[in-house]
Amino acid sequence: MSDQRGLRDRMVAGVGILFLVVSSACSSGEVEALKQPPALQPLESTTTIPGPDYAGVRLAGVGGRTRTTVVLGPGKARLGGTVVGPGGPVPGAVVRVERLVGDAAASADVTAGPDGRWVLPDVLGGRYRVRAWRAPDMALLEPQVFFAEATEARQVSLVVSRFGDTSSASAVAPDPPVVDQPTNLAFRVFRRVVDAGGTVRSAPLAGLPAELVGGQWSIVSPNPVVTNASGGAEWSVFCLAPGRQPLTVRVGELELPLTVPPCVAPAPPPAPDAPAEPPPAVPPAPAG
Repeated sequence: MSDQRGLRDRMVAGVGILFLVVSSACSSGEVEALKQPPALQPLESTTTIPGPDYAGVRLAGVGGRTRTTVVLGPGKARLGGTVVGPGGPVPGAVVRVERLVGDAAASADVTAGPDGRWVLPDVLGGRYRVRAWRAPDMALLEPQVFFAEATEARQVSLVVSRFGDTSSASAVAPDPPVVDQPTNLAFRVFRRVVDAGGTVRSAPLAGLPAELVGGQWSIVSPNPVVTNASGGAEWSVFCLAPGRQPLTVRVGELELPLTVPPCVAPAPPPAPDAPAEPPPAVPPAPAG
């Protein structure tokens, strides 16, 4: 209680002293004016710029394609069969088996045995493409495509054709040849062979003497000639009679007949223009 009274007395005394100081200052005329606060700087105006709107922007597509991993197995299907050619079974033939899923494929090569038989066990079911070849002389031009069930034992017989014979091709200009007018004859000789991947290719026969022979033809260029790096040769000739006139090229010991269109007679010359009729006579004007 005494502490509260003491605090109150001190507060009253302080107020009294402050009052005396203010009164004294006012009576003496020495009151100091209050200082002005510093002037406020005007705020800078700001403008809010909206950000870009990407709502209408279309993203470009990403190039490439999704890759699909294809496998042959393990599975419960079994593929097998034989490879045969014009002379019977083809030992040592390569059989390529491809399992197809969309544009992707998994493949395996199997070698046929002495009896031409081949087998590929423990594969998955699905769509398959199978072909066979033996370089350099045997190939299957059209592969077999089929669907194998998941547990199927599928037998596939593959019939290959023989290659390696010498072949030729020819062309003439003009086509057809015109009797008693110059004709250019182009010729190419090649051998069709099977490469290590089973593709049949044309191998040119270069550096061989080639002689053109034909009864109703006049040959006005050098004959014989030597085939160039592409197995080609050219002659300038005249057909001597209308109709089909045989032509043959001798290459070494081979005689290769050419397929040439029948010769045609030259077009008849155009008929001379008929004399123009004189204009009708104009009657004289009557005398005036």
